[in-house]
Amino acid sequence: MAGLTVIPKARRQKVAARLLSQVLRDASKRAPGESIFSVINARSLASINLHLELGFVEAWRSARYAGIEFTGGEGVLLRHARPRVSEVDMCGDAVEFRFNV
Repeated sequence: MAGLTVIPKARRQKVAARLLSQVLRDASKRAPGESIFSVINARSLASINLHLELGFVEAWRSARYAGIEFTGGEGVLLRHARPRVSEVDMCGDAVEFRFNV
């Protein structure tokens, strides 16, 4: 996904949250355990907050990422670590997760 923009009349209806959640579900099926990255303009606080609510963490800030230049501002690189199950204890309730970092 190269970008996600919700048209003004559909905002505040959790459209972006549903779309981004579906992207995370699909990505976890296609590449289990792999991290997902998102670059957002630092001025887009609503988008940053949504990503943080869905489990992303801030990884880096810069005026330029992969050819994208944030004129007059900076971009925020966010990372969502997908857990990879490395061991399940079938006799008990314990499940160990290993996170790729």
